[in-house]
Amino acid sequence: MNSFDNLDYVASHLERDLLRNIVLLKYLKAFPDSTSAHHIDDGDDSASLVLTEVEASFSDRRDYPWATLVALISSDHPRLTGCLLDFVPEDVGIVFKLATEADREAVAARFPVEPSARFFSYSSKQCFNRQQGVRMTTELDDTVLSVFEDPGHVRTWLGPLLASGRAFICVVDVDGALGSICLAFESYGRIWEIGGVYTLESLRGRGLAQTAVRTALARLGELGFTPRYDVNAENAASVALAQRLGLDRFMTLTHHLRRPSS
Repeated sequence: MNSFDNLDYVASHLERDLLRNIVLLKYLKAFPDSTSAHHIDDGDDSASLVLTEVEASFSDRRDYPWATLVALISSDHPRLTGCLLDFVPEDVGIVFKLATEADREAVAARFPVEPSARFFSYSSKQCFNRQQGVRMTTELDDTVLSVFEDPGHVRTWLGPLLASGRAFICVVDVDGALGSICLAFESYGRIWEIGGVYTLESLRGRGLAQTAVRTALARLGELGFTPRYDVNAENAASVALAQRLGLDRFMTLTHHLRRPSS
């Protein structure tokens, strides 16, 4: 059994299956200065662990202010998952983000954890067409920012991506005003994420979000990128949108919380 803790080595291994490992790769890329990684090779099987400080991530800091670390695992065998858990600190709050039942069982056997949120990830190899009435832009203006819960964070995070050509925005205007919107942005390499889907409350139920997302999917197809559409499993409208678009669910990521000892 061989063990490695070099971030570049771990990333190069995870890149062999981008979609399966997209969440781990996203954390490695976004927060390299706040992340450690561990990898085990054992014959034909391998496993990787990514540990990131909660403070580094806006969404994790917002959702889990009591936690210290986010732990992400990609493993071929529960035995290797158990070995990786030796690298998880015993005395701090941890948010485990896990994609397989085998990993969930291995973590629960080692730590007292409670299930929390679930997220569905979808993708597609379909060819989509751009829709009429959708404008694509790389301008992050006040009208776009006004629909988000935290405009300051969105500007800080999304602005540089737009400026460097690693993101775009699809907007459906209704009567000259923003009616629906979605974002498309680089997640890792050729995997681009579609998120930030929002429709003005008075205009919901008219298919505007589907129109915006279809255009984003069409543009990603033109660029040769693979889409990832990630939604909270409790968001029935977003799940229904993925189903209407015929997207394929390839991952269910569950959060399991280990509270710090008091």
